[in-house]
Amino acid sequence: MISSTVAKTDDGTIQITLTIPYEIIKNKRAEVLAEAGKEIIVDGFRKGQAPIEKVEAKLGEQTIVEKTLTKILPESLGQVVEKEKLVLALYPKFELVSAEKDKDWQVRAVSCDLPTVTLGDYQKEILVGKPEEKKAPSQGEKESLVLQAILKTTTVKIPKLLINEEVEARLTSLLARLEKLSLKLESYLASVGKTPEGLRTEYEKQVTESITLELALNEIAKNKGLKIEEKEVDEAIKASLPEVKDQNISPAQKQMLRGVILRQKTLQTLTPKEL
Repeated sequence: MISSTVAKTDDGTIQITLTIPYEIIKNKRAEVLAEAGKEIIVDGFRKGQAPIEKVEAKLGEQTIVEKTLTKILPESLGQVVEKEKLVLALYPKFELVSAEKDKDWQVRAVSCDLPTVTLGDYQKEILVGKPEEKKAPSQGEKESLVLQAILKTTTVKIPKLLINEEVEARLTSLLARLEKLSLKLESYLASVGKTPEGLRTEYEKQVTESITLELALNEIAKNKGLKIEEKEVDEAIKASLPEVKDQNISPAQKQMLRGVILRQKTLQTLTPKEL
């Protein structure tokens, strides 16, 4: 039986250590080799007829280890999450701590808690922040006012791991765009008058605000009992991606889109018409 220990830190980081008995490793490893042996082509042997030792050599130990863990970790992690009643904000990053031959393996999974949101009196802040000028603000300006009010009154402690994950994703995206333009990061930063440290700080602020607003709007939607019907998701798909058929949208993509629509609906309900 796979055993586990769970450790939490003050910043919301969760570390799960799994100890996987050698017998389970041996059985799953055998499954990996048997499955690979049916498809892999080894010189001098017909497809599916190569000896196990030849299949092992062809795959390589690192690939075998990775495929073996892929058969074990998802289910094992799910059991720990259910048993410990964890609410993870990120799918964990796994690290193989030890994998000695003929011995139990240890794997470390690192994630973080979904932050707890404390809403303040954002409705009062919205009215306080009402523009004084006579010119009627646009819908975009109204929504910006509401978002700023929510940011100012919401308290949420976001795990550093969650912020870093999103910052790294934005930096990776930026580097990919620059590469397409045949630009180097140093040249880009010089052209906009920023340093690598300054850019990262800017991204951290943006990410912190973005996560705070997402969590706050989700909490407000829950408090108001707002929900999104399936037909609203389908209509949004047709409106934004008319060429895409429903079957090409994964459940995860639909769920993400549902969240976006729900937050937009929540924002609309909070935007005073009289501003």
